[in-house]
Amino acid sequence: MRSTDKHTQPHLDAIDALITARVAPNALPIANEALQSDAIAIPRHVAATLLVAIAHVGEAEIPRTYHAAAALELIRAGAAMHRRLLEPPHDNHTTPTLLHGPTLMLGDYFYALAASEMAEAPDAHIIAGFSTCVIQLAEAFLVTIPRDTPDVVAAAYTQIDDVERVILQHAINAGAVCGHIHATTLPITALAQALAQYYALTRHIHEAQHEPLRSLGRNSLILPLAYALAHDRVRTTALIDANASTALIDHLVSTGSLAACEQQLAHAQQRVHAVIDTFPAGTGRDMLASLA
Repeated sequence: MRSTDKHTQPHLDAIDALITARVAPNALPIANEALQSDAIAIPRHVAATLLVAIAHVGEAEIPRTYHAAAALELIRAGAAMHRRLLEPPHDNHTTPTLLHGPTLMLGDYFYALAASEMAEAPDAHIIAGFSTCVIQLAEAFLVTIPRDTPDVVAAAYTQIDDVERVILQHAINAGAVCGHIHATTLPITALAQALAQYYALTRHIHEAQHEPLRSLGRNSLILPLAYALAHDRVRTTALIDANASTALIDHLVSTGSLAACEQQLAHAQQRVHAVIDTFPAGTGRDMLASLA
């Protein structure tokens, strides 16, 4: 698992200070809890670290870099709250049910804070990119993967691309702006996709080993379940419908679904390092290397 690079922590402290100053004092406890949410598989500070690292591959413009990173961390937190608004169907229908309440309000609050933070990094490319990011996430959360999807594994990977990769890709794009780098010179898609799969698989494997049904409560499908459905759809569906978590964990092991995901995790980490090795030596690359 990643460890914070010595160059990175002071930047993260400055970014957290911006977020703390932006949040109302009475809302700070619940806001901090939401910022740590794992409904999005990218942990807190990863998007900010990636953005700052890319900026330092070039000539990082401070404080624009900090404001952009704070805005993206707030978007990630808002997206995590909104992802929890959709409950999976409890019957044969595929239309999720929208819930209202504090979670919706908190997600909207984070998006509003992010908009204010973007105004402190007044660049049309950053603002347009982050606005597009929010739209893409909202669209992704409305997609449900039915259990009888013909290629359910590919659909689960697409879900990672549509959520985690989107956030990381916009982090790289914004970092390039803050570092005065031409985005076309960076392996944006390759790095964002490899990192997204690395973090998603790490989270999915952990959930599969402890609470394999949890992802269904946020209208997503973890990859171990997708592999199990592809291997034995009838048995896997029966265990899901029976809410049989313990038996399902055993099933994920016996079908080789967990082993397949662990193998893919190792491949994702290798791809991350292979892409990072293409960057020029320096502070930026050191920060990138700390991500995986």
